[in-house]
Amino acid sequence: MQKKKIISFLESIGLSNAEAELYTASVTHGPLSVQRLSENSTIKRTTIYPLLSSLKQRGLMSEETRNGKKVLVATHPDILNQMLAQKFDSIKEVVPELSHLYTHGRDGEKVYVYNKESQILAAYTKLIGSLSYKDEYLVITDQAKWKEADEVLFKKVMELRLKKKLKTRVLMTRTKVSDYFEKYQKNYDMQVRLLPDPTILETNIVITKQHVLMQRLGTPTSATMIENVSIVATHREIFELLWNSLEDK
Repeated sequence: MQKKKIISFLESIGLSNAEAELYTASVTHGPLSVQRLSENSTIKRTTIYPLLSSLKQRGLMSEETRNGKKVLVATHPDILNQMLAQKFDSIKEVVPELSHLYTHGRDGEKVYVYNKESQILAAYTKLIGSLSYKDEYLVITDQAKWKEADEVLFKKVMELRLKKKLKTRVLMTRTKVSDYFEKYQKNYDMQVRLLPDPTILETNIVITKQHVLMQRLGTPTSATMIENVSIVATHREIFELLWNSLEDK
C-alpha cells in the first residue's frame, strides 16, 4: 500500500495528517530519537512533542529509554483493529438513535430497536423512568419464558418497576411460574390474570401511556420500542379486551 493511502486511511479513523505522518514514519523506521524521526518525516522537530502527546493518548506511540537515549516507539499496527472495533461499536450504538430521529422527523413516530442486553435494560429504564407514581404498566407475557431466557434482566426490570410503585396489571400464559405469581401477586405489587390454554407467546409486551415495548423471549435477544399515539392506544384497547374477558382471582 502506498504511503498516501496509509496516511489517508489513518486520517479516516480520526488521526490528523501530521499524526498520521508521524506514526507512519515511526512504524517504517523503528525506534528513533526526536531528531532522527524529524529527519525521516515531514514533521518539524518542534512540533513532534505535541503530536506525540496525542498519539500516546490514543495508545499509538510511546517514549522509551534505550541504551541511555530516549527514543519514540510506534505501537504495533494491530492496535488499529482495536480502534476500528471501538468505532464500529460506537456506530452500532448511535445508528438506532439516528434512525429514531429520521423516523420521528417524518411522521411524528419513534421506533427504537435494541439488540443487546444492555440496550434492552436501558430501554426498560427509559420506559419506566418516564412514568410517575401509580401510572399504568400493562404487560402481556409468558413469565416462565422470560425468566428462563434472562433471569438477571428479568429481576432488574422487576426491581425498576417495584421501586416506581406503578399500577401494574399482567396477563400471563399458564405455567408453574405464572401460577406462583398469581398466588403471590400482592407481594409483587401487581394484578395478575391468566390467559387461556393454549396461549403461546414469544414476546414480552409492555404498554404504558406513551410506549409499547416488545421484547423477544429467545435467542438472539432483541426488543423494539414504539412511541406512537395510535399504536399505543390500539395495544391498550387489546389489553383491556383480554383483561375484561378473564376472571379476577
